[in-house]
Amino acid sequence: MEKTFNISGMTCTACARAVEKASSRVPGVIEANLNFAVEKLYVKYDEKQTSADDIIKAIEKAGYTAEEDIEKREKVIGIGGMSCAACVKAVERSVKKLDGIYKAEVNLST
Repeated sequence: MEKTFNISGMTCTACARAVEKASSRVPGVIEANLNFAVEKLYVKYDEKQTSADDIIKAIEKAGYTAEEDIEKREKVIGIGGMSCAACVKAVERSVKKLDGIYKAEVNLST
C-alpha cells in the first residue's frame, strides 16, 4: 500500500529526518520519503502489518502533526424530480452516507 501524508510542525531538515525516521521505524513500513518543501511524506507499507493510523501515531509521538492526504474531487450530477426542501435534505443525507463523500450540496434552482 502507498499513502501520502501531510506533515506540519517541521522547521528544518533535521525535523524532516526525524519524521522519516519515526515513520520508517513502524513495523511494516517498507519505504518512507519526505519532501520538506511541500510538507508531504510518501510511505510504502505492508497493510497486513500496519495501518495509516499507526504511521500517523508514530509521527505525532515524534512531535509533529500528520494527516492522510486525501484527493478531493468535485462532481456535478443532475437529478430530476425534486420540488421541495425535504427532497433536498433527503438527497444530501443519502449521498453524505456514501463512502468517500465529504460534502454533498443540492441546489434546486439549477
